[in-house]
Amino acid sequence: VGNNGSGKSTIVRLLLRIHDPNEGRILINGIDLREVDLDEWWNYLGVLLQDFITYNFSVKESVAVGRSDKNIDMDTVEKATKQSTSNSFVDKLEKKYDHMIGVEFGGIEPSKGQRQKLAIARALYRTPHLLILDEPTASIDSESASIIFNEIESLPENTSAILISHNFATIKRASKIIVLENGSIREHGTHEELVNKNGVYAEAFNKQNKEFE
Repeated sequence: VGNNGSGKSTIVRLLLRIHDPNEGRILINGIDLREVDLDEWWNYLGVLLQDFITYNFSVKESVAVGRSDKNIDMDTVEKATKQSTSNSFVDKLEKKYDHMIGVEFGGIEPSKGQRQKLAIARALYRTPHLLILDEPTASIDSESASIIFNEIESLPENTSAILISHNFATIKRASKIIVLENGSIREHGTHEELVNKNGVYAEAFNKQNKEFE
């Protein structure tokens, strides 16, 4: 968490090796990330950025493009759409998973929230060891968002998730919260620990709480 410009998205870009650090190192099991084969590293990741895109393919293809190097695994497609709650509208489509997305191809034009759900499904379809989500539910209703985060919490123990969000109802569920300010770590801990510190996190949390009172 942190204000705009605090360095949240920069950390994601460093982890993805879109950028390399100017100083210091990022270590993966003690190995400098710059020494790890990039294709091999990406194979472990599932990523959803703020400027996500969805593809005007069939529903199953738009999800399975998350593993475009392999044949479509329908069991995994259906599992991912259930985890992302996109199955709630896919099941209502005439051709279901074979239905086309995009009116230019005679398909449907999903809402922004529905497209975001499909993008989450695409990331989960990869069965990643590290799931990176940058404001993943910004366009999704609160009920669906709650289900999605329940599913994320239920992922296998060998899966870690890094979540960037301004929504404290989401953030408070994390096992560890890192508060960034001007590119540096200002605070870290659980939600309860940070609230009790009465620092930057507590101030922002209490401010957001008051907005909903």
